[in-house]
Amino acid sequence: MTGTTTPDNDTSANDTPATDPPPTLADLRAEAVQLVASLPASVRHIRVASGSAVVEVDW
Repeated sequence: MTGTTTPDNDTSANDTPATDPPPTLADLRAEAVQLVASLPASVRHIRVASGSAVVEVDW
C-alpha cells in the first residue's frame, strides 16, 4: 500500500527512517535500577552515561 505509515516503516519528510528519541534521565535511572537488581552481588559503584552509551559496574 502506498501512502500508509506504520511504526515499522515510519519515515520523516526526507525519507530517513524514524529513530527512537534519546533516553531521558528518568529512563536511564530506571534501567540502572533494573541492572543493579539483576546483578549477583552488592554493587560498589555504577556509572551510566548517555553519550556513547557507557555502563560501568564495580562490585
